[in-house]
Amino acid sequence: MKTCEGFFSRGETFLPIAAKLFTRTTSQQILKQPNIYADDYSKELNVKSIILPLALAVAATTGTFVLTPATALAGPTYTGVKGGNVAVGGYDVTSYFTGNGVPVKGSKTHRVKYKGADYFFTSAANAEKFKEKPAMFVPQYGGHCAWAMSRGSLAPGDPTVDHVVNGKLYLNVNKQVQKTWLTDVAGFIKKADLNWPKFPDDAKFGG
Repeated sequence: MKTCEGFFSRGETFLPIAAKLFTRTTSQQILKQPNIYADDYSKELNVKSIILPLALAVAATTGTFVLTPATALAGPTYTGVKGGNVAVGGYDVTSYFTGNGVPVKGSKTHRVKYKGADYFFTSAANAEKFKEKPAMFVPQYGGHCAWAMSRGSLAPGDPTVDHVVNGKLYLNVNKQVQKTWLTDVAGFIKKADLNWPKFPDDAKFGG
């Protein structure tokens, strides 16, 4: 492991330089030509990962309810290609797990801050539900594309290209990529779970 100042933030320890270049290049290509990434890569990065323990701490602040994640849930949250601070495109993450599972847009009126990002909800009740167990509702890999993460890369997750597996929400960059991901869901999840802990909180898609 090497320390590369200025890549994401000063003094942090990240992936080897080669892995970073792969992540940056692949992420940019997925955004520009997402359909070509329905085909598999011929080579993969083989980098050991660390599995972290799970825990949550909850704290309320004036105005917006703030949830502070434990180290195990740390990692970058996708809030849009152009930046911003709204996670999952403003969709109510509890809506993926209720009714027919069709995601519904939330409102900033019912807002909860989690891991520095704002999550919107359709009602105060849904916001409260999220506050109680945020890890149950947030998309895996910070809302980044689940297939790209299996390849060791950050790519946007489309909140309307979703799939719930064993009670967990996964997003993909587009339907073509999701079609590939669905051919081996368990396998891709296993690879992505190993890759995810390698990304620091301030990692950015294309960065």
